[in-house]
Amino acid sequence: MSTIAVHVPEAYLQIKIKRFIVQLYDNLTMNDSFIKIKECREIKLKQAIFEISSIKRAIDFIMEENIHLKNRIAEIIENGFNNKMLVKLEMFQSRFISEDQLIGLLRNEVAQIEQKIHREAFTEYETLAELCSKLKNLQKSMEATENQFIKLKAYFNDFLLSQ
Repeated sequence: MSTIAVHVPEAYLQIKIKRFIVQLYDNLTMNDSFIKIKECREIKLKQAIFEISSIKRAIDFIMEENIHLKNRIAEIIENGFNNKMLVKLEMFQSRFISEDQLIGLLRNEVAQIEQKIHREAFTEYETLAELCSKLKNLQKSMEATENQFIKLKAYFNDFLLSQ
């Protein structure tokens, strides 16, 4: 297969490039407000991605700690324990299972928000505002979950130290 070389004068190419640049500049100045909105949207999307990543790390940490605490209960039961502890150990075990369920709900919420971000299915400001609102609600839920878990963990550790 042979190729045919076409010679295009350099001056012609320079004229075409200049026209293209002028046209592009004209379009940019006409659509300046659109570009500012687009830049703002991209900044918000990047921040949302950062926030989601942060929340996912916090969820992973709580999951690992929760597993560690449940394993601690299993160790206590395996190594023998005071029968008076049984009721409290059962209560802690059920609270840790409840934490697992709460973590599952948070993970689902994160996945839904991530899908919206990655699909970029929203083009209007209202939809981006809706995403930001969902993200703020998720942040509040995450903060409450972290505080609740910290208290539960401290209560469990205090219980074990008091025995």
